[in-house]
Amino acid sequence: MGSPIQEKWLHLNQEKLDANTLIAGGAVIDRLAGIVPDCPTILSDMSLEWLYRLYREPRRMANRYLLGNPAFLLLMMLAKSSMKSADLLKFQPLSISDLYRR
Repeated sequence: MGSPIQEKWLHLNQEKLDANTLIAGGAVIDRLAGIVPDCPTILSDMSLEWLYRLYREPRRMANRYLLGNPAFLLLMMLAKSSMKSADLLKFQPLSISDLYRR
């Protein structure tokens, strides 16, 4: 399903599922099944798994890694620069229900 669709599906259907814990597995299921190969150890040790994923699936991962991540960093820097130190102490994270309000 991909993120955030899988998380929203879990949230909307949690009452119907007979489970104590719900986990959105993402690509881990494909990796455990051997469908997607593991990243080479040398890249993994250098925290470059993202680069391996970009190499393996450039069409799917380019937006995430080459556009999405820099955009996220820019937004975080802009948000931090506009906040005062006292505002940081008042920061309250959103709850799951806040994220999925209709």
